Amino acid sequence: MSFEKSAAALVAENYLENLILERFLINILPTNRKYSLKTINNLTGYNFLPIKNIVNSKIFEINKKTIQITDNNNLLAEKAKIYCELIIKKLIFPSKYKYNRYIYYIGRLFDNCYYTQNENRFITLMFDNLTHIINDNTNFKLISQTDLLKFNFIYKNGFYYVSRDIINAIINNKLHMGDNIMPFITNIITDKNIINKILNYNSKFDLFFDKNKNLLCDLDTNVNLLIKNFLNLSIYNFKDKITKIILLQKLNNTQFFIIK
Repeated sequence: MSFEKSAAALVAENYLENLILERFLINILPTNRKYSLKTINNLTGYNFLPIKNIVNSKIFEINKKTIQITDNNNLLAEKAKIYCELIIKKLIFPSKYKYNRYIYYIGRLFDNCYYTQNENRFITLMFDNLTHIINDNTNFKLISQTDLLKFNFIYKNGFYYVSRDIINAIINNKLHMGDNIMPFITNIITDKNIINKILNYNSKFDLFFDKNKNLLCDLDTNVNLLIKNFLNLSIYNFKDKITKIILLQKLNNTQFFIIK
């Protein structure tokens, strides 16, 4: 077995596991817990049949024509919890270990001891709010899927990294309500057309900054606005489009983000 094939199988396995966990979170797995290999190929872009004997997942197995998902809901629930924690922690960096590349980029994902008290408190707050959104079963309000995705797709073209840096600065009290965020934008995005498009989103969506590029929230002021935008940023990291749409719908149910 080549190293390349083994590595490719691991990537494909991880991608499919995440997709399964996402669909488990919003209760849309098939009743029989099966997907055809063709459907999985369409959803993930991976052909699992050639790597059938390499993949070693605890939550699914590969048959000749289908993927069979485990019926062990306790296992799925535990892995889904870990997955959600990871989604959140991917956005938060341990400020005390900025110059330790391993801890700053990798170690933090597996051990909360690297985070400060403030950072851990924020992780817990966001995990609790994400869990609340996932478990919200109130009736959906009619809303355009295009609008839902537009709110989420604001993070394209580099704004994902801008927002991530701004949130980390807020957590560490380096940025407060009223501060101008333009230096954070231009540090990553240089295309003026993209910058103007991002700033114009304020007319339709409830963003964490105003049209003058000033911050509208911090840890002490308009915290719900910060939570709403952080959750949107977290949802951007989910793999499955259907899961994204449903979570955005749930988010808008509890915290309106479409203002026009």
